[in-house]
Amino acid sequence: MHQKRTYISCISSNIYLHVINFPNERGLACDFNHRAIELPVNCGIGLPNFANFNLDTEIGSNCDSLTATNNFSTSNKFIIYPNPSEGHLKIENTKLNNANYYEIQIYDISGKLIERIKCLHIKINGIMI
Repeated sequence: MHQKRTYISCISSNIYLHVINFPNERGLACDFNHRAIELPVNCGIGLPNFANFNLDTEIGSNCDSLTATNNFSTSNKFIIYPNPSEGHLKIENTKLNNANYYEIQIYDISGKLIERIKCLHIKINGIMI
């Protein structure tokens, strides 16, 4: 499969572009060439100084930036504050019914359950955690 080159400019005004000849290869095999292309004029504005990598998902990679979310109903909205919190949150919901039992589950950004709170006799206008 044909690989396209990646061109990178320097962080300040200069007349050079760096080239990665084989961007899909790892380490030295990528064939990075420092100051590979000399530009006809000094170019300081208009070129990014970073490579734009179109990375796909790599299963098991810690660097995967793709996320997934579940679709939740928006008919029962909560107000949670302050954000960020130093440990105490206020959760408000004006549509809570008069049930005697609620369970609150708190997940981190990666979807890991970090807290499960079982609540009895919650006030209708909100709760303090």
